[in-house]
Amino acid sequence: MNSELYKKNEVLISSIVYGCENRIYDATGCKVQLVPKESSITNSVDDVINGVIVKFCEAWDVQKEQVLSTSQKRELVQMRFIIYHFIRTKYKAITLDDIAKVFGKNDHSTIINGVNKVIDYMACNDAYFNLFFNKIKHFYD
Repeated sequence: MNSELYKKNEVLISSIVYGCENRIYDATGCKVQLVPKESSITNSVDDVINGVIVKFCEAWDVQKEQVLSTSQKRELVQMRFIIYHFIRTKYKAITLDDIAKVFGKNDHSTIINGVNKVIDYMACNDAYFNLFFNKIKHFYD
């Protein structure tokens, strides 16, 4: 299956899942996270995550290896956190552990921390964060 068809299917599935989650919330007041049990899509979750990483690295003009490194340089940490947040926002079926595995983390706690940091940075309109976020925010649309 070609990657364009896969991306269209992934977007469609994510859209349907998101819509169902909202309908359940509207009807019951309960927040749920639906995850498709199985898919006929042959591309792996790792391919989706790596595709996001490549796209964002191109926008930031950095090497994928830098973002995947264990470097604690502020800019690289911010970039990783933004990628975690984007994947969690746009691809509901991808688990925290899936993301952690691609980034070489032992468990999902680092991913949760990164997602929460992005939410905080967005809320306070952090200037340094916005240097990186503004280059990729069009992917969120």
